[in-house]
Amino acid sequence: MPEKVELHPNNPLWPTAYQSEAALLKPLFGREFTLIEHIGSTAIPGLRTKPIIDILVVVDQIEIV
Repeated sequence: MPEKVELHPNNPLWPTAYQSEAALLKPLFGREFTLIEHIGSTAIPGLRTKPIIDILVVVDQIEIV
């Protein structure tokens, strides 16, 4: 049976939540850290979405991380 997905109205605090999480994540990757981005539906203003902040982290050498 398919899982029901509940969409929520856009929350203007999602970008702030992303920034808070990004600040915690950056130090974990040390010198290998290249880029961190807010991706997915919560990164698109006005879009109804699942209330999950998706974050993409890019590193120079995944083997080191």
